[in-house]
Amino acid sequence: MTKEAKASKESYQWQIKSQWGLKPLKEILIIGVKLYFKDKRKHDWDNYMKIASDACNGILWKDDEQVIKATIQKYYDPKNPRIEITI
Repeated sequence: MTKEAKASKESYQWQIKSQWGLKPLKEILIIGVKLYFKDKRKHDWDNYMKIASDACNGILWKDDEQVIKATIQKYYDPKNPRIEITI
């Protein structure tokens, strides 16, 4: 993992912890993910999802193997880039 990817993962973990006040979920999960990018440069969704799903391990869910279906959508929001996960 690159330094940039590691820093992103740590940032995601901090943000997830600050918004999720419960124990990690243990059941099978179906999720919806919205990726909001700040610009329209090339962004491969799978690179962002790997880091984001790994960052959720042990915080939002026990392990990302629990996710059996994910719907991923890309958007652009130059003022507020973010990742939204709905379970």
